[in-house]
Amino acid sequence: MVTISDQKLILAQRIGAFRDLLREKELDGYFLTDLPNLYYFSGFWNEGYFSLIGLRDSWLFLPSLLYNHARVTTFGFNCLKGKVFPNVKKIIKRHKVEKIGFDPASVQYDLGLELKNLGFVPVPGLVARLRSIKDPLEIDLMRKANHLAVLGLEYLEKRFKPGISERSLSADLNRFYHKYGHGIAFSLIIAAGPNSSFPHHITSDYKLKKGDPITCDVGALWQGYRSDLTRTFPLGKMAPSFWRVFNIVSKAQKDAVERLKPGVLAASVDQVARKVIKKAGFGKAFVHNTGHGVGIDIHEYPRLGPGSKDVLKAGMVVTVEPGIYLPGRFGVRIEDTFLITPTGYEVLTK
Repeated sequence: MVTISDQKLILAQRIGAFRDLLREKELDGYFLTDLPNLYYFSGFWNEGYFSLIGLRDSWLFLPSLLYNHARVTTFGFNCLKGKVFPNVKKIIKRHKVEKIGFDPASVQYDLGLELKNLGFVPVPGLVARLRSIKDPLEIDLMRKANHLAVLGLEYLEKRFKPGISERSLSADLNRFYHKYGHGIAFSLIIAAGPNSSFPHHITSDYKLKKGDPITCDVGALWQGYRSDLTRTFPLGKMAPSFWRVFNIVSKAQKDAVERLKPGVLAASVDQVARKVIKKAGFGKAFVHNTGHGVGIDIHEYPRLGPGSKDVLKAGMVVTVEPGIYLPGRFGVRIEDTFLITPTGYEVLTK
């Protein structure tokens, strides 16, 4: 069990590790603008604030309505309220923080221009690489988030019956995740019958019928961390063509999972799954990457897809989710989430 003291220590260690990255990049500081990165360092989940992490000190720039809350729930940061950029300029001048980086991918155009006008330097992906290796606190939270995802899917499966709509099932699961967790990790996908042939189907009023496959891509939120789990269920007796595709996808996932360990090129995990599906004659029906990292964001580094240069490392949390989609007929996707361990992997969606 991770205690409050452990949490404080881990958050301090994250900032310490990030400062090492700043020195490596010859930066005096880094300006954070997006909530997932802000939350990673501060533990404060609220829209509408910014942060500057320097080599010795760190600051939160907050509107008045967030100031008192942040001041009593964060530590290791100097909390400042009022207009952001006048305060930023004062800090830069007073503490001689000269070369400041920011992530151009996480800012809107106008804000990016303002940061560049201040002389800030675009340095993409610096926090993403750090966040890809989960620490003990994150692993604990992700185990809980993924366990909750499993419980929700077990609850949902008991509600499958002809005549019930995708939308009704989605609403029931949404309530479940809000009751027992902190909400949903993303817009839940409930895709039945021919709708299962759309990888990212928008849940509709379609009513389940006997013989329908039901693809459920679900995830729960737990203290800011997300889970990701997909199963394709049969409703009653299914056609032999469904079971053929189901077994191919199952084998593709099983073979790909066996590749999960530190030092493995992420693209090779995709290659293994894609080879199984292509050999069975469905290569063109596998239309997405085999997997992705997951954590505070539902899609994070690394990318398990064709051409990826990412390398798996202990502490990463990734999905493996091959699928086959036959337009107008049906689709099958099977997805689990895994923690990369020093010797292999741990299934988080047990």
